[in-house]
Amino acid sequence: MSNRELSRGPRTLLTGLFLLGVYVAYARFTSPWLNIERTRQSMSAPSAPVVRTADFAPVLTRWFPQDHWVSDAGKKFRDGGRYLVFNEVALFNNKHSVRVKPVAMLWSSGEDDEQPIRVTAASAQLDRSTPFDLEETEFGRITTGFLSGDVRIEGPDGLQIKGRNFHISDKSMKIWSGSPVDLVWQTHTARAEGGVEIKLLTSGNEDQGLMAISDIQSVHMNGRVTCNVLIPDRNRKREATHLTINAARGFHFDVQTLTSTFFGYEDEKPRPDRQILIERPLTNGFVDKLLCTQLTLQLRPRISSDAGNSHVALNAESDGPQRPKQVELHSIRAEGSRVVVYMEEQQLTGTMTDIRYIVDQRMLECWSNKQDANGNPFPIRLIQKGTEVLVPHIVARALEDNSLDSIDLRGPGLIRHQPDKSDSATAKSDRDPQGTIEAQWRESLIFRQSPEPRITLTGNAQVIQPVKEFRLAGQTIEMLLASRNPVPDPNIPPPSIDSAADTTHNAFDFSDLQPKELIARDRVRIAAPQLSGDVRNQLTVKLSDAASSENARTPTAAGTMQTASFEASNPGQLIGNRPESDKARGFMHFVSDTMQATLLSPESTQAKRPSAPTDWTDIWINGNVEVDYTAPDPDQSFHAEGNVLTAENGLSAGRGMSLFGSPATVVSANRLIEGQRIDVDESDEKVSVDGSGRIRLVLDRGFDGMPLERPSPLDIYWADGMIFSGRTASFVGDIRCVLSDGQSHDIHLTCAGMQVDFTRDVRLSRSGRTGKDVAKNEFDVAPAGDGDSKAAPDISEVRCVGRVHVTLKQMEAGVVTATHEADFSDLTVNRESGDFVASGPGWIESTQPDRGNRLKVSPGVIARANQAVQTSENPFVYAKASFIGSLSGNLNKELVQLSQHVEGVFGPVRRLGDTIDIDIVNSSDLPPQAGVLRCEKLWVISLPQANSEQRTFSLAAEDNARIESRNLDGHADKITYDHSKQQLILRGEGDHKATVSHRASDNSNVRTFIGQKLEYNPQQNTLKANHITGLRTE
Repeated sequence: MSNRELSRGPRTLLTGLFLLGVYVAYARFTSPWLNIERTRQSMSAPSAPVVRTADFAPVLTRWFPQDHWVSDAGKKFRDGGRYLVFNEVALFNNKHSVRVKPVAMLWSSGEDDEQPIRVTAASAQLDRSTPFDLEETEFGRITTGFLSGDVRIEGPDGLQIKGRNFHISDKSMKIWSGSPVDLVWQTHTARAEGGVEIKLLTSGNEDQGLMAISDIQSVHMNGRVTCNVLIPDRNRKREATHLTINAARGFHFDVQTLTSTFFGYEDEKPRPDRQILIERPLTNGFVDKLLCTQLTLQLRPRISSDAGNSHVALNAESDGPQRPKQVELHSIRAEGSRVVVYMEEQQLTGTMTDIRYIVDQRMLECWSNKQDANGNPFPIRLIQKGTEVLVPHIVARALEDNSLDSIDLRGPGLIRHQPDKSDSATAKSDRDPQGTIEAQWRESLIFRQSPEPRITLTGNAQVIQPVKEFRLAGQTIEMLLASRNPVPDPNIPPPSIDSAADTTHNAFDFSDLQPKELIARDRVRIAAPQLSGDVRNQLTVKLSDAASSENARTPTAAGTMQTASFEASNPGQLIGNRPESDKARGFMHFVSDTMQATLLSPESTQAKRPSAPTDWTDIWINGNVEVDYTAPDPDQSFHAEGNVLTAENGLSAGRGMSLFGSPATVVSANRLIEGQRIDVDESDEKVSVDGSGRIRLVLDRGFDGMPLERPSPLDIYWADGMIFSGRTASFVGDIRCVLSDGQSHDIHLTCAGMQVDFTRDVRLSRSGRTGKDVAKNEFDVAPAGDGDSKAAPDISEVRCVGRVHVTLKQMEAGVVTATHEADFSDLTVNRESGDFVASGPGWIESTQPDRGNRLKVSPGVIARANQAVQTSENPFVYAKASFIGSLSGNLNKELVQLSQHVEGVFGPVRRLGDTIDIDIVNSSDLPPQAGVLRCEKLWVISLPQANSEQRTFSLAAEDNARIESRNLDGHADKITYDHSKQQLILRGEGDHKATVSHRASDNSNVRTFIGQKLEYNPQQNTLKANHITGLRTE
């Protein structure tokens, strides 16, 4: 083909090939979170003839320096700002297709300062609906195009796109390549392992084919997509932000909605190789990470300001609908079944399902969409330096300089200390064991930076400092924090695009709260060494270091605290071992309208003894005051009522307290005082025993209040100290109680602290016993008086502090016949009323003979501990129940109630010491007549047997009750089990029904019954149903 034949035809080639090359260049939209200038190029036919000359060779040499063949190419054509260069051209496919190779194209906008778009490829092909005529000027309908081999596209702002084999089709109206594509734009890079797909929009004239293309609809990068983004600070005051985004399942950009989305796989567990991993390295070497399933970046037209009027920058040169020339980021959202945030420098790990950051509002929002079986959302979980935060919703806001403005933790939540959750050994060693905080609230926790750092907890708020025994509860609690320098930034800094400051060095730290003042309002409770109380309106406590102020009038740097949930302690409860210097300290419980005081933490004392108690000073108790004060000397103890009580110098011995009223009254053991003002002074030392010891009582009634066969000694051992006054004895440190007669019973109880109240005054006397097994401080207890009374001292109430463990062995002639064991916290037993209560989590366990021979088990199986037993011998009845809420009941009524997440098992075992462990035994492997019961409330009732002195038991379960056994599985509103009748009853309440799946034998089919009441006999494996509403067989 001669050069003359090409003189007019290149117009078609120029237009068709530039359609393919220039729209491939639009892949720079794959960096949509950047400031993008988009100018739509007009595709109208050229008005000037194509120029074929070597005069523009310097232009080609300048813009194609690495492609030397371009300047020496045999065919060079120019049409205004468009250039086409190739060596060979061929028509084929009955002249419906044209191919040129190699090919280079250049498209200049005409602006000297802007780089033109350049395209090079090994070859290019265009297909037309009608035969090509290189002499004609009409384009015809171009249907497909193809850039083959290595394709390189370059353009303004350092744009580079490298790939292979790009296709274009008028049927699909898209450009695509299945080979890896690399993108460079400005300081940013991206790579799509699975190629790229660009969907096009047309003007609506289908007859024009590809000549009708008017815009791009979307860009999709397939396969794994890796992006490296470098974002400079707009004000050029801070280091640029570097982000690495690695998406396992591609990237999509919708040009019309300006929405960019990265995709990963929806796996249950976080996996960086299958999801989206965003990494942000900091200048100090630490790295922040975010792992999610989907990352969405929402763009919008950039708002510019011209002469004070805001407007959207548009492309005025476009011949179509005007769209913004520049865009900017509006919001970022990360979501997935588990979104994980890790901030290495703060040692902070967060788990949630959604994170959203809105740029203009500088607001970061986190929440969780996952729900449990009851429809309650799973909370967000933050772990920082051994402190865990659980809350369903978090909103953080920053100021214009990206410093922290506020953090809102919305909904019920808690903060608790978990040393094993610390992210590094360094964090563990640096944490002050004195400063652990845990907190709990129902409605919200709000942190505000201005006008002074302040945290507000709302809705049944609770705060505790465990080491210092300080506890506080109220409807609202405010913590005024000690000022820090510099001012802290958010604990979860938003990934600000406009101001990516590296401010992590002053981040807010949940694990290191330093309150200087606490303010609690509305139904306040406080418990601490020396003091406890109930305040109706407001309580204010200033936290001060005595070393900085002799009389503590001005609070200084507060000691580090930690916050925690708690239940109100008994005001008279002994909290811990009192040091030698604290023998003269008193304890006060009060009720009032308001209270304010200062709590000292002597620096020198804390350095010598970390467990040393704090001191109270500047105490003011106001409004309808009632005070019960326990002095070191019982004769100095008193009950007082008045309007105001003050104790400016605290509660230690020798420091005065004043009571004001109209009149005020003070009642002590030996006097009644009334007056407008009453001054109370203490002079005598506290009566106490320091160190270990033992006390012995001879009881004629057991702990259950029932008469014993013979009087039995009760020995109470302690490790740290004892206080005894009148009718009350308090014991501290590793308490062990033993009640045994060696013939009928053997009871052991252990706990951390104990208080025992007697029914009448008693006196202590040295035991006089000698020998190596006799404790240094050993006492006997006898009734107080002239010694004529022979009645044994009786216990009215026992309060156990901390973890309580009880073991009871029932014996006949010294041989153990039954064992009972329990473990829980904070036990209180009133032997007069029989009422008792304890806190969970805990468990109770019992193994006793089956006196009625109701249990039948299979022969030939060896029984072992922790294994379900099957034997032909008469078995024992084994039962165990665990709970996490509370345990309560009545000894006289032989009733026990367990609450919250109760799980129980009952059934036969061959001998004492054997158990049924439901953690290792499936319900289908349970022995006959054994069962597993789960519910929220469980009653265990001891019942007398007819015509017998023996007793049996029954169980009653409510709230989400479920029973599992070898041949039966059911759930109902209420489930009861009577062991004496071998009867299990499932009931539905109201419109609810009970459901039971039953097998008549091990190999029979399962039948499911639905009815109002279902009765089951475990011994006979028979089921009786009333009011059946459903039945199916499987």
